[in-house]
Amino acid sequence: MRSFRRRDRGLSEIVGTLILILIVVSAATLLAAFVASYQKQLQSEQSYAHDQSLESIHILALSTVSNAAGTSFTSFSFELASEYVNPSSILGITINGDVIGPFTWTNLTTGLTGTYVVGENLELQPFDIVQVNLGLTCPGSSCSFPGAVPTPNTYLNFNVYTVLQNDFTRVFLPPVPLFVVSEINPTGGSRTYSWTGPVRSSRREIPPWFSGHGQSPIPRTRRPPFGPEPVRRQSSLPPC
Repeated sequence: MRSFRRRDRGLSEIVGTLILILIVVSAATLLAAFVASYQKQLQSEQSYAHDQSLESIHILALSTVSNAAGTSFTSFSFELASEYVNPSSILGITINGDVIGPFTWTNLTTGLTGTYVVGENLELQPFDIVQVNLGLTCPGSSCSFPGAVPTPNTYLNFNVYTVLQNDFTRVFLPPVPLFVVSEINPTGGSRTYSWTGPVRSSRREIPPWFSGHGQSPIPRTRRPPFGPEPVRRQSSLPPC
């Protein structure tokens, strides 16, 4: 009887040791799996943040034509230039907070053309320049503005949203006459005045749209129409 109890006690100690070893091995395996998963997630987030910071799209070369009365646009186009080494996928574009589309586009780098429809992505290859031509026959199937079409005397606030959750923004202020009045040759109580302004081919002209390089004069109160709050980045280009 005593011999049986000794053997039983020895077997219990062996089983207990094996169970303890199994617990330690299982805990170590779970910890290693957790660390590996965390490192993979951290590397993915760092890679995403790196790509997001490198992505660069400029809104430039705004070109509009107004009617004779200067109350509405008859032509409206602008260019998007990529300075990113990888392709950029544009979720959508807004002007003054309104999503624009459909519109036609022309890749000035490759010569390709196409039509963008709201809900699709506009792909921009590395260092491509794309001209966007907006439809102004509103209302209609080709109208690019879901709401009121902007008028020539209002600012234009562009936002370009990408898959990497970037928001590239640029504000264009409407053309205004710029001139300076100076007094010349005052003689005998009479004064002669001369004005100078932007001169092109010896003619005084109203300058084109130029960039305000800042936030919209009217703060945006709506959430971005494409996904979560993006990273807002402004163009560093000089005025047009």
